[in-house]
Order: sequence, then C-alpha cells, then structure tokens
Amino acid sequence: MNELHLITDTILETSSTPRELMTVLHEFKDLLFHLTEIKGVGEKYRNDISTEAGLAIGTEWAARCVDDVYRSVKFIRGVHQAINDRLAVAPGQPVQLLYAGTGPFATLVLPLLTRFSPAELQLTLVEINELSITALRRLFSYPEYHDYARAIIQSDCTTVELPDWETYDILLTETMQYALQREHQVPLTLHLISKLRKDVVLIPQEIRVGLAAVNPTIEREDWEITPYSCLLSLTAAGLSSPGASNGKPGTADAPHELLLPARPEVRGSLAFTTDIHVYGGEHLGFNQSGLTVPRIIYSDGGGEEDRTFRWHYGFTPEPGLVWQMEEA
Repeated sequence: MNELHLITDTILETSSTPRELMTVLHEFKDLLFHLTEIKGVGEKYRNDISTEAGLAIGTEWAARCVDDVYRSVKFIRGVHQAINDRLAVAPGQPVQLLYAGTGPFATLVLPLLTRFSPAELQLTLVEINELSITALRRLFSYPEYHDYARAIIQSDCTTVELPDWETYDILLTETMQYALQREHQVPLTLHLISKLRKDVVLIPQEIRVGLAAVNPTIEREDWEITPYSCLLSLTAAGLSSPGASNGKPGTADAPHELLLPARPEVRGSLAFTTDIHVYGGEHLGFNQSGLTVPRIIYSDGGGEEDRTFRWHYGFTPEPGLVWQMEEA
C-alpha cells in the first residue's frame, strides 16, 4: 500500500500543482490496471448498459474517469473531509459509506484507505456492470483492502434494495454527465435518498444546472458567461427548479418557464451550465471538468426579441432536460 500512500499524499496536498496532480493520477491509473488485471481497451470493455433509468457507462469509460484531474481530486478531497467530519461526530464508530456506481476501481474512495483503518471506514460498493464488478472484487481481494469492504453488490443502483438502510452515514455517487444528461445521477440519487436516513451526507452535496449565454475567447482558455437562471438543483432534499418565473421552487419534473428578455449585446450561444458542490470547500465550477463543460443548445445567446424558455427534467427515454423556446 506504500505506492498508494504516496499517491494519496499528493492528491490531498492542497499545494500540489496541476502538473503534479496529472502525473500522480496517471500513476494511480497504472496501479489500478495492474491490481485489477484489466488489460486495457477492447470492445467488451466499452459496452454501456442501458436501463429504464438511464445509461450505465462501460468499464473502459469508467476507468478513464481517473484522467479527469479536477474531478478526481475534488471528489477524493471532499470524501476525505466528509469521513473526518463524521468521525468527529461519532468517534469510535466506523463510518458506513455507500458508494453507488463504483466503476472497476472505486476511484473516489480507494486512495483514502491509506488514511483510515477498517475500524474507521467500512464500504458498501454497488455496481451494475459485470466486468467492473469482477475487477472491483479482485481489487478488494488483496489483504490490505479486503477488510474495508463490508459488501460488494452487483445491482442496478436505481432499484437496489439493501437490508440495512439506516446504518449508512455517507452516500457517494458520481454517475453523471454534464447537464445531468443520459446517465443515472438523478434517478439513482432520488431512489437512494428516499431509503436512507434523513441525516445522511450526500456527495456531491449539490449539483446545479443553469441557463447562460456562453462565448469562448479567442484563446478558448476563458469564457464570457452571462447567466440567466438556475434551472435544476439536486441535493439530499431532492430535485428542484429554483429558476421558475414565479420565483417559487418546484419539482423539476413539472413544467416550468422562464422569460428571457432580449439582450442583443450579449454574444455567444445559449447553454446549460453545471456547477458541483462536492463537499465542504470542494467545488467543480464552469468548464473545470468534463462534468462541468457547457452544453450548447441554441446559437443565439442574447436574442433580438424577448423569449419564453420552457423546461422540465425528463426521465424517459433517458434522463435529461427537455426544453423548448419561443418568442414571448
């Protein structure tokens, strides 16, 4: 575990440079491929699983998530802080962490096994993909990791039933794409938080999808952003739409509308933006990660005329924002 310990040191060290973090995450991925004996790419590793609730990505794509530097670092640091906070509240009791949609590596928690003992941290790991669950079981068969795994379960996380819901302190799940489209994050979270204790800590604590005009600079290293409204907020309290025109939050699967006044001086395209509050002081902001790139939906961000934007969050045939726009 010494190699993993050094990797974790760099990830948790707030003074680590982006280059250092990129290097150490490549080392981390190489270690994971070695330990799980995944041979790399191949058609069988790319097969996604479509369920009634959305898309579960294939093993190869899940493994590649390690390469998203800020995503990996921010989540690992956030989970580390959440475990420490729980241990401070209930010393002497192991933190029970439910990790839903682990992929083949349980990437966002595995480095933390170098920071906590099995007496401090117990994991319930749930994953739908057979190749990923095989790799995960191989990983946790190593003596240094074995005692952390309370249970490893192959199941659809949007329908899974567990016998001991009340025992979990933290729910960790990162099963999303930008703008909360296609993948399971919303239905999975809604299912699990309906079963867990009211005081369970959800990671990420909040995902916000907004509507904005976005325009990349010439260098494309920065963007001009003109926000309009927050459309969706996913938290442990559920899925809401804070940005409805009447100012009253409501469930996001109900129709909402928003008046967009003409702003011809605003350049760029209309887009959905994503902001993720992982935990505590850890955030993923606009375009910092593959999870927070803008989703361009309309070419004219400002508009020459007032417009009405209507939307709701749909669950079929796949999760995502359903929208339409017309002149007001």
